[in-house]
Amino acid sequence: MRPIAIVAPAIGAIAGALVWAGISYYTEYEIGYVAWGIGALIGWLGGRVGGGGTNMGIYCGALALGSIFIGKVIAIQTSGEHWLDQFLNTGLTAAAYQESREDAAAFATTESSEWRTFMVTRGFTEAKSPDRVTDDELRRFEQNHAQNLRDIAANPPSYEEWKSREEERVRASFRSEFSPMQAAKENLGPIDILFALLGIVTAFQLGRGSREQHAGNPPPAAGQV
Repeated sequence: MRPIAIVAPAIGAIAGALVWAGISYYTEYEIGYVAWGIGALIGWLGGRVGGGGTNMGIYCGALALGSIFIGKVIAIQTSGEHWLDQFLNTGLTAAAYQESREDAAAFATTESSEWRTFMVTRGFTEAKSPDRVTDDELRRFEQNHAQNLRDIAANPPSYEEWKSREEERVRASFRSEFSPMQAAKENLGPIDILFALLGIVTAFQLGRGSREQHAGNPPPAAGQV
């Protein structure tokens, strides 16, 4: 396999991942046939530069799989960061600051056995009753909110101090809990899988086609018509 036959499909895979991520980010939709097109591009490049053969087909198929999945991960990551920026720009208002002060004052008199009730009444969970607050939600509340509420109650910050502190806390929490890789796996639907498979199969077929076609159709011998 010539070096150009390795490099060209790899470049196509990188470009395909970026295109897939860009379209998904700007349209807020995952257009399935783009994944199919990525596979076609990679396979076409693999065959066009003289690769061909089963090995090239497998190589192109693997590149297509990686390109499609990585593109999805990048799209989820950038969308998550965009959502976070929007939340920080619009959510850290004076009204939110006042609500945080009230939450802290209420939490200061709340026993740990009453945390589930506090979470429900103060909107720290989507559960409608304390018994529906899961242990995982309770753990995240303790990690991400409990100490912060104690600090606000003990030493109430100014609005600007609170805003700066909240921005750092929310960003740290987002980065520790949000996994684009895991989100990409969880968001795989039947249509995603279908078009990804079409892209992989197309990449394999186009990538291997060149050499196999030449092998199956040798040029005529001299003097033959």
